[in-house]
Formats: sequence, structure tokens, C-alpha cells
Amino acid sequence: MSVLVIIIVLAVIVIGYFISTQRSLVNLDELCKNALSQIEVQLNSRFDAVIALAKTAAQYAKHESETIIEAVQTRGGNLAGAPAAGTPAAINQQSDLLGQLMGRPNVVFERYPELKASDLYREAQESDQGTVL
Repeated sequence: MSVLVIIIVLAVIVIGYFISTQRSLVNLDELCKNALSQIEVQLNSRFDAVIALAKTAAQYAKHESETIIEAVQTRGGNLAGAPAAGTPAAINQQSDLLGQLMGRPNVVFERYPELKASDLYREAQESDQGTVL
């Protein structure tokens, strides 16, 4: 009878060991899945931040380009209203006008608009540095 009790106790110990080992492995598997899920979320967040930064940079460049072009055109981008240099007569007229303008001292001071979109770009870039690292 004592041998039977020892066998039952050993069987219970072995079965308990296998159950605890299986539970431990399931727990470790869940921790690994959770860690991989968090890594995927961080990668997606980083990708979204980089895409947003690229879109912001493209929009900023487009806005700045359009603003500068409008400012130059508004202020008379060609020589004092001279016609565009498409024909020989227009080229000669521009050359004569340029000679007249160079004959007298002339100082032109233009103030281009201060563009604020660069601040938005800088802020997006600074906030993105934390996610890219």
C-alpha cells in the first residue's frame, strides 16, 4: 500500500510539474506576442510620423515657392515693366532700358514676406525626433 501511495504522489508531482511548465510557457508566449504587438504599433507610429513630416515639408516648400513667385511678380519681376524678351526688338529695348538704369545710381530695397510655415515644419521635425530614435 505504501508503494502505491508513493507512486500516486510521484505521479501527482510529475503531472504538477508538467502543468506548471506548460502554464509558464503559455505566459511567456503571451508576453512575446504582447512585445511584438507593441513593436508593431511603434513602427506604425514612426512610419505615420515620417509620412506626415514629408507631407508637411512638401506643403511648406510649395507654399514658400508660390509666395516668393507671387511677391516677385507683384513687385514687377521684369525690368521696370519692360516687355518679355521674346523678340529681338524686345531684347534691344531691355538692353537700352538696362543701360539707362545703370547710368544712374539706383537702390531698390525689397522686403519679402516672412513665411511662418517653416515654424510648423520645425515643430513637426522636433516632435518626430522622439519617434525616429
